[in-house]
Amino acid sequence: EGASGGRSLPSSIPSRLCAAAAGITVRQPAGIGPTLALLLLAAVVEGASGEDSGKIDLTKLSAEQLRRLHQQIGQEEGHLTRSYKQLQAASNGFFEAKQAVRAVKPESLGAPVLVPLTSALYVKGKLASADRVLVDIGTGYHVEKNLTQAEEYFQRKVEYVGKSMKRVEGSILDKRKGLDVVSQCLQARMQADKEAAKAEGG
Repeated sequence: EGASGGRSLPSSIPSRLCAAAAGITVRQPAGIGPTLALLLLAAVVEGASGEDSGKIDLTKLSAEQLRRLHQQIGQEEGHLTRSYKQLQAASNGFFEAKQAVRAVKPESLGAPVLVPLTSALYVKGKLASADRVLVDIGTGYHVEKNLTQAEEYFQRKVEYVGKSMKRVEGSILDKRKGLDVVSQCLQARMQADKEAAKAEGG
């Protein structure tokens, strides 16, 4: 008997739709038991196999389980979206740094500059070299590089962060698709429960 007390969703809501959430990675919500942990590792797309695998699909979950699953996927999507924005800010920073290095010319020697002491504090200074720069490599460390090396360094960073952004973006899209699927399954489950309650009361 399924988690919903044995009642299946209406045939107009195909199991294939609900099982489409199989690709979502979720943590097991507290108080739900092992059902959800198994769900997304072993959801069944109806008709995909001639064998009865005995695995669980979304059509077997109760409305409460579907609500919790929807909430969890939503939280994960929110976390990924925040991570994407952080990566985007980092990418923009590396790109701007590369452009700043490109702007250094021989005639820039002695030009007035603002030197960052912290992220919010700058002091006035003068450009002491027009062919070498100090590159912030993180955790408070700086490395001296010539202009070509510095530009190549920032370009590598832009490309690396760009690849990470693509991966995160793909995960965000998967989560959003999962949210849509679970929402549809939840609506169908609530309708099925309502009709079943009517039938039992009538």
